[in-house]
Amino acid sequence: MGFRGTLIGYIGMVGSILPCIALPARAASFHSQRIGYTLEVLPGWQQIPQDVVDSLAVKVQNPNSPHRMNYDAAFQAATGQGWFEYPYVIIQVVPYSDFGASRQINEDQFPTVLKALTGADINKAVDQQLSPQAKAMMSGLSIGQAELDTLNRRYRVPMSMSVAGIGQVHGQMTGYFGRKCLVQVTFYCRVADADQLATTSQLIADSFHFDADNAYSEAEAAAHPTNPSVLTGVGEKAIEGAVIAAGAGLLGLAFRGRKRQAK
Repeated sequence: MGFRGTLIGYIGMVGSILPCIALPARAASFHSQRIGYTLEVLPGWQQIPQDVVDSLAVKVQNPNSPHRMNYDAAFQAATGQGWFEYPYVIIQVVPYSDFGASRQINEDQFPTVLKALTGADINKAVDQQLSPQAKAMMSGLSIGQAELDTLNRRYRVPMSMSVAGIGQVHGQMTGYFGRKCLVQVTFYCRVADADQLATTSQLIADSFHFDADNAYSEAEAAAHPTNPSVLTGVGEKAIEGAVIAAGAGLLGLAFRGRKRQAK
């Protein structure tokens, strides 16, 4: 083949190897068939087993509460020895039927939802929604200023609380308005790490999107104008429950189900 042919072959071989070395690890897509959305799981993160997630919901929820905590999935950085090691993310689903609504909440009602989120009676809701064990583990739950992102049909709400044996923890809740439900993507970490992990939190929240048939429908909004009564009574209680369920996610490490199995 000669020197020139050998050199060309060598260059081609190196060229095929270099992209494999240079490219960073890519995120993996998680798709919820049940709810109809996709979330990108960052490199170095993994899904928490659903039975562990369901166990958390059982432990923190008052069994007499009318609004069940619907945690569809959870993910965490692949470090540490147990599940729900900070930082982690919980995906919470709030069907519009919980609000007493038979169809989607329209855009002109988004500000009303946010007003109810920040105006919820947190102390009363905690007492009604959480188990005695959960209430004993937490103190000083604080809900920050809600921000509405109309362009992306979502809102952001910061929260914080003190967890017994752990200290101050932070949650950044990003809620998406879909056709059939709200989906809240909440990132949890220690308060001391919140600034350092802000970009990670944002990347995860921004990666969320509904499947086409579950995304907000402008056609449905036009066909079914807003019913002003949707967010009164039952609807307001559902919003309180959604906030408390997101806050209860901050207790994950305190209530973690079991140690992770080594891979």
